[in-house]
Amino acid sequence: VQKTAFEVCMTLNNHWGYNKNDDNWKNTEEVIYNICDIVSKGGNYLLNAGPMPNGRFPEEAVDILGKIGSWYKRIKEAFYNAEPVTGVVENKEILLTSKENKIFVHMYQYPKSSTVWMNPMVKKPLRARLLNDGRDIDAKVEITPLVFRENKPYLRLSGLPVNEYSGEVMVVELEME
Repeated sequence: VQKTAFEVCMTLNNHWGYNKNDDNWKNTEEVIYNICDIVSKGGNYLLNAGPMPNGRFPEEAVDILGKIGSWYKRIKEAFYNAEPVTGVVENKEILLTSKENKIFVHMYQYPKSSTVWMNPMVKKPLRARLLNDGRDIDAKVEITPLVFRENKPYLRLSGLPVNEYSGEVMVVELEME
């Protein structure tokens, strides 16, 4: 994770300005994952979409940005005034941000199952809530067969609706004491 401020600049297609022959648009999923990866590490993401000669944006850009905006409205709390958190968990498929008494778990790599391990975290949150839709997520500190060799309990988030949110990053808010 970056220790200093940084910025990543990208276009929605291959050009910084409008090019009528450029139909190589990034997909929404890729852009959402980029946003999560960059911003949760403390960076800024400059995303460019060039207008057409008539001043309007191409339909493809409007569609992509609309989907990103819909996702971002639901999870923005995990980014606004939040700080990157590093070295807290071993799971490389998640990124963390925090503010006040909350830790935000960004599943920026699509979860392989409906359960995410947060080892070595051993403190149970007061509440675990999926920001994407507001539903509560099951959070327990326990030993299970998957980690029994270490004989230590770890925080486990389960019941994640992975099929419902394919194509966007799920973000779980952990409210701590």
